[in-house]
Amino acid sequence: MGNGAIGNRVGVGGIDTNQFVHAADGALMATDVYLPDRLPAPAIITRTPYGRSALLANGIGWARNGFVYIAQDVRGRYGSEGIWIPYHNERSDGRALVEWVGEQSWCDGNVILAGASYGSFTAWAAALAAPDLVRAVISEVPAAGMRQANFEPSGVLRLAEYVGWWTEHADGRTSRNGLSAQMLRSRPDLLRHLPVAEIGQHLWARLPHWWSTIDPDKSDKGKTATWEAEPGDQELARCALPSLHIGGWYDLFLPQTFHQWATVGSGCDPRPERGLVVGPWGHELSTPNSHSAGGREHGPESQLPLGRIQVDWISRVLAGGDASITKVFLMEGQRRRDHVSFALPEAQVPGSMEDEQWLDHWPASTGMLRLHATADGALSPTPPDQTAEHHFDYDPLDPFPSLPVHRDRAVLGARRDAVTFRSFPLTHPAAVAGSPTVRLSVHTTAPSADWIVRLVQRFDDGHALEITSGSAVTESSVRTLDVVLGATALVLHPGSRLELHVTSSDFPRLARNLNTGLDRYTTSATRTAIQTIHSGPVHGCFIELPVMEYQ
Repeated sequence: MGNGAIGNRVGVGGIDTNQFVHAADGALMATDVYLPDRLPAPAIITRTPYGRSALLANGIGWARNGFVYIAQDVRGRYGSEGIWIPYHNERSDGRALVEWVGEQSWCDGNVILAGASYGSFTAWAAALAAPDLVRAVISEVPAAGMRQANFEPSGVLRLAEYVGWWTEHADGRTSRNGLSAQMLRSRPDLLRHLPVAEIGQHLWARLPHWWSTIDPDKSDKGKTATWEAEPGDQELARCALPSLHIGGWYDLFLPQTFHQWATVGSGCDPRPERGLVVGPWGHELSTPNSHSAGGREHGPESQLPLGRIQVDWISRVLAGGDASITKVFLMEGQRRRDHVSFALPEAQVPGSMEDEQWLDHWPASTGMLRLHATADGALSPTPPDQTAEHHFDYDPLDPFPSLPVHRDRAVLGARRDAVTFRSFPLTHPAAVAGSPTVRLSVHTTAPSADWIVRLVQRFDDGHALEITSGSAVTESSVRTLDVVLGATALVLHPGSRLELHVTSSDFPRLARNLNTGLDRYTTSATRTAIQTIHSGPVHGCFIELPVMEYQ
C-alpha cells in the first residue's frame, strides 16, 4: 500500500506475527497477519523477498481500513525455509498461501494479491496459479520476471542494475542494503571488468548463482533463459481478474506497468476492469515530502494518496461497482520554478484537452509530429532535400557514459562519440504524450552495433534533461531500423528545443557491445567501430512524436 498507513475507518484488531504456513512441499513460510477489529473481512496478500517486517505500515493501513493483511517472506528469505532462487517457486508457494488464507475464519472469502517490484511478480504468480480463488490484483512498479527486470527490450543486460541488485539481495537469506554503493565507491572500475560473466567473482558478496541464473545451461552465451514461471502475454490476456496498475515516469520498470495494463484481460469478453495510475515518481512511488523527480519540479499536485486509491478501488471491485480508473500525470517541462507549456498548430492536431495535470485517459495523444534529421544537424518538420552522413567512432574501452536522468546532460556535450540533431526553439507550448519512435538509417564497420537513442529537452540557458530513451541492436547488414522510446507525458516550454542524441553505448547502465561479433558477456577482446547515421530525403532519420493539444 503506497504511503504507508492511511485513513482510520476501523481499529486494528490485532497483529499475529511469526506464523508458519506450509508450502506444497512442506517447507514452512514465515507469515504475519494484520487483523481489523471487524471480522471476517477481505484479505490482502503480499509476498516479499525484502523482509515482511518492512511491511508493518502497509499492514496497519490495510487493517485500519477493514482488510486483513497477510505478509509472507518468500522461500529462503528471512524467516522462511528453503533456498531462494529468484523468480522460481513463486506459483506453487503463492497458491499454497492463497488456499490457506481462504480457509481461515477471519477471511470472508475475498482474496486480493498485491505487491510492488518483485512483490508484483509474486502477486501475479499466485493469482495465475489460483485464479478461481482470487478476486483482484494490485501491481506496483512490476519487476515482472528475470528477463523483464534485467534486460532492455533490445536484449542488452542492464549491467549496473543487475550488479547492484545481486550484490545487495541475491544468494542470501537477508539483504545487504548499501553494500553495492560502498563497493563501487571503493572499486569504481569494477563494472569495466571483462568478461562481464566473471564480474560476479569480484563482488563483495559470494554469489554462486550470479551467472547461472541468467544462463542456467551455460549454452545461451549470457542470454536470458525462458523461465517457465514468468507470466506470458497469452496467459495475462486470458486472466479475467480486475487489476490495478501503478507506476512512475522515472521508474525503471514503467514499460512493464504499461504492458501489463494493456495486456491483462485483453483476451476476455467482457474484459475485466482495470486501473492505471502513473505519476512523476521513481521506484518508491509517491513521496509527500518531495515534489521533484527527474531533475524537474512537479508541484504538490503530483503526489497522490496511493493507499486511499487502492482501498477505494478494491472496495468498488468487491461491491461490483465501476472499478475502472485512469490517472496519468502530465509533467511540466520546467527545471525549477518556471511554469510554461507546448502545443502544435491546430491543423495538425485534432481535439483538445482541459488544462489539467492528471489525465483521465491513456493513450492521450491526438496526433503525430514528424521531425526530420537534416544535413546541418537540425530537427525539422520539413523533409530534407540533401543527403548527408554523420559519423562517430565507438570504442568499447571509452564508452559513452551513463548519467542519472536528473543530471544535466550538457556535461557530455564535448564528447565526440555521439550524433546530435537539434530543433529550433519552440514558439508554442506543446505536449508529448506516448512512446516516440525513431527511424534510423545506419551503417557500422563492426559485425553488430548498439544504437542508443535519447530524446532530450534543451532549455534556453543550455541546461539539458533527458525526456526518454530506447535502444536497439543490429547486425552490420541492417541499414534501417525503428527504435521505440519509452513512454512519456511532458509539456514543453516555448524557447526550449528538442534534441535527438544517438550513440552506441550507455555504460555502465548497459553492457557494452565489444564490436567483435563475439558474445559480449563471455569474451574480452574489443575493437573500435565507425558508426554512421544517414540523413536525407529517401534513406534518412526522423522521430515521430505522439502529441496532444495543450492550452
